Amino acid sequence: MARNVARASRDFARLRRDVDREVTESLEQSSVRLEGFLSARVSSPASQAMKSEQVLELCQAIENLPESQQHAINLHHWQGMTINAVADEMDKTPAAVAGLLKRGMKSLRAQLRRREEQPENHE
Repeated sequence: MARNVARASRDFARLRRDVDREVTESLEQSSVRLEGFLSARVSSPASQAMKSEQVLELCQAIENLPESQQHAINLHHWQGMTINAVADEMDKTPAAVAGLLKRGMKSLRAQLRRREEQPENHE
């Protein structure tokens, strides 16, 4: 997440926007979404810990994606932007963004499936 925020900050600076305001708003929106995900239908501390681990695994899997897929997924799924807005932000066509999202999500599912299938290492 930190790397994505740093990239977003760099990209915003290139466009001569108010980087501080936009990054702060972006972080707040992402935090609200993440908090909502973590608290949704979670009652026990054990369930909350499991959700936290799932979010961490998801973030690690996202970091393994190509940069353009990471950026598209971050903007669309974490920040809630429409595909057209993501396309404008990334200076790509909506079809290109849809392709990035499709390939990125397919890769994420495969990575997370592989992690589930791996036996846990107890040291």
